[in-house]
Amino acid sequence: NNKQSLSIVTLITLLTALVGPSRVLAVPQAATYMVNSNGNLGDDNVGDNICRTSSGACTLRAAIQEANAHPGTTQTIAFASQFQTPNQITIPGCDLPAITADYTTIDASNQWDSGSDRPGVEINNLGCDALLTINANGVTVMGLYFSGSATTGVKVIGSGGGNTIGGSSAGQRNVFLTGKYGVHMTSTGAFNYVSSNYFGTIDGMSIPGWPYNGEVGVYVQGGDSYSVISGNLIVGKSNVGILLSANRNLVSNNIVGLRDNRRAVLPNYNGV
Repeated sequence: NNKQSLSIVTLITLLTALVGPSRVLAVPQAATYMVNSNGNLGDDNVGDNICRTSSGACTLRAAIQEANAHPGTTQTIAFASQFQTPNQITIPGCDLPAITADYTTIDASNQWDSGSDRPGVEINNLGCDALLTINANGVTVMGLYFSGSATTGVKVIGSGGGNTIGGSSAGQRNVFLTGKYGVHMTSTGAFNYVSSNYFGTIDGMSIPGWPYNGEVGVYVQGGDSYSVISGNLIVGKSNVGILLSANRNLVSNNIVGLRDNRRAVLPNYNGV
């Protein structure tokens, strides 16, 4: 019996040596970073997969830093509460890190202000080239309110494609009351989507700062972008609602220069 047991152990050892150690495929793990502070501190230990500043809170800056430190995984930045004026998220120096990790989602839809029918999370500052910059693929941004004079809300740069700004489900609409551009796409990537957002209005019925609020709603610039601009409400732009300086784009089902009920004019200087 001892010889038989020894033979079996020897056989297993030989098979292991021939086949090699077992391999477990690495599967990207999803992570959610919950923003619970309107502060501006950075992450205290970038890369540990925990959104935490030196004060123990999770800021939007820290959440983006952690997401960027883990490319190749599906990540969500969500919000633990509403952040509205006067407790909005303000970006001093306009230096929020660009999103560089593919397939990152910033989702504030769970904090929608149902009483006012508007986003419950506001990101704000003055004179910013962009409040939020995307330099990645497959990023989704929804349920946010971008505000500030002489400011652009979201800018897509680099070669990023397949990004989505907005959404048609409950609470996914972004609102842009930004003095420069709402969304500015300079990316050489393809198939970026701007869908079901409000530009120049919060409620779809009026323009704060009538007659104009901002220069351009959506600006697509450069190359064969195949961008899709669909289902948006764009009003109150002193230059043009939609500006296309690129080839092969689709513009469909937008309301440009009217209330959301289409019964009264909320003009842009030019439409498209």
